[in-house]
Amino acid sequence: MTAAELRAGRERLTRLVEGVQPRAVAVLGLSAYRTAFGCPHATVGRRPEPLGGEAVWPLPNPSGRAAGYQLPALVSAYAALRASLDADVAG
Repeated sequence: MTAAELRAGRERLTRLVEGVQPRAVAVLGLSAYRTAFGCPHATVGRRPEPLGGEAVWPLPNPSGRAAGYQLPALVSAYAALRASLDADVAG
C-alpha cells in the first residue's frame, strides 16, 4: 500500500468513525499509522488526538511478518486498550 493510499484511507476511516461512533479505534500496524496520520514518531498506545471524535490506538500488527513485537509485547499493548475500554465503562 502506498503512502497516498494510507492517507486517503485515513480520511475514509475518519468519516466512518464519525458515523459509527465506536468507543475506540485500533489501527493495527505502527508504520501504517505513522504514514497515514503523519506522525513519524508515534508509539504504541492511546494517542492524544482523537480520530473522528473517538480515542485512537495505534497497535502493533499481530502478523507473523511483523517480528518487531513478540507475544509478550503484543499482549501488553492489546491489554492496555482493553483496560482503557473497561475503565471507560466502569467510570
